[in-house]
Amino acid sequence: CMVARPVFDHPIIKSKAKSKGFFNKLTSLEWLSLANIINSFFLAGSARPFFLPLLCCGCFSIYSRYSPTGFAQGWAVASPGSSFNMALEELCDGGKENGPRYLIAAPKAKEDGGFEVEYLRDPVIEPGQIVVPGSFNPIHEGHEGLATRVAEIRKEMGESHTPGILFELCITNADKGTQPTQEIHRRASEVVRRGHRLLITKATLYKSKALLCQGCDFVVGYDTYKRIVNPKYYVPSGKALEGSSEEEHNEWVQGALEELKENGIRLFVAGRTEDDGTFLDLETAPLFELPSHLKSMVLPVTGFRMDISSTVLRAKAAQEAEATAS
Repeated sequence: CMVARPVFDHPIIKSKAKSKGFFNKLTSLEWLSLANIINSFFLAGSARPFFLPLLCCGCFSIYSRYSPTGFAQGWAVASPGSSFNMALEELCDGGKENGPRYLIAAPKAKEDGGFEVEYLRDPVIEPGQIVVPGSFNPIHEGHEGLATRVAEIRKEMGESHTPGILFELCITNADKGTQPTQEIHRRASEVVRRGHRLLITKATLYKSKALLCQGCDFVVGYDTYKRIVNPKYYVPSGKALEGSSEEEHNEWVQGALEELKENGIRLFVAGRTEDDGTFLDLETAPLFELPSHLKSMVLPVTGFRMDISSTVLRAKAAQEAEATAS
């Protein structure tokens, strides 16, 4: 294994497999196992037992990561009261070469009728799902109601496919850095405890989220959409926001939206209540004039309004805890 690992990790060997989505994800041990399957046909019978342990370990590794069954998609399980899952720590640390690109925290039923958190490492994200990004600190009825309403809108649009719902939490914040593992686990536990799945990523930009969730629908608030169509996030190298024309600004934003569309992404945009009580949505304040070929990818979430704020809920919980302590 020590001799063969550099061979299979060599950039030229890996580049040959880049076009093969499955093979490109294999570890060195798994590559060796596949090679031994072929070699076993040419080895003498007396030599075959020597390769059997390696073959079994590698095949189990492949099966445990890529089989479509629930067991096979996750490396390990971490219940709310246990030590943290290794894959979650690897994602937060980001230092492992073969570490996970993302995780899905899913509810796993317990014998007593409750749930525990199961972290699935890099499972396939099927197209057509509804993805609701957020910080979920905490998750509340507004998040859940928004996802349900988008599923209803899709049905009203004549789409017969029943979508799955993924809440997405990016562990990296531009202002606060990477969240501690304990905090991610706490939020994941809250989401799972309510019977949902949580996609955990490091995708701070929507183009990065789109690559992970190709063909999915993202549900965003009006304030998030306002950032998505803000040209300051798309200034090309060698250009400056100040001094560039409005036409150039529109071209930058349009290019970003086209990139999302190329990955099969639609944006469902929910309205938002401002501090002065004004309710803003795409119908009252569109923010960006979409060209005709992009109008089908940005859709309003009609018939939904739920003025719940995570910030207010946290403040209320803090007051209640303080009152209880006193």
